[in-house]
Amino acid sequence: MIINKDNRNAIISLENNHPIILGMITLLIGLPIVLLHNIWIGTLPIIVTFFGWLTVLKGCLRILNLSSKIKSKISYSNNQLIIQSWIAFLLGIFLFSLSFLNLS
Repeated sequence: MIINKDNRNAIISLENNHPIILGMITLLIGLPIVLLHNIWIGTLPIIVTFFGWLTVLKGCLRILNLSSKIKSKISYSNNQLIIQSWIAFLLGIFLFSLSFLNLS
């Protein structure tokens, strides 16, 4: 998504035209995290569980189509999407590197 402009445009089109499908995909990503990793003890497990619950909430809001009622059609600039993608990528690398440390 960071590199290919066509993929960015496809995600924007999917979010604007079919938010329920994107909500189901988001929910399918978040539910296994919540069901298999619902741990509220320790630093890193809490972060993973919190992001899992946020993903489930985001998926439910998209399925119920509440996000489109809150805001009108989404318009992103290419620079904004690239910055958001890099932030998500770097956060993923940071959490991945923390998983190898013994924080317990």
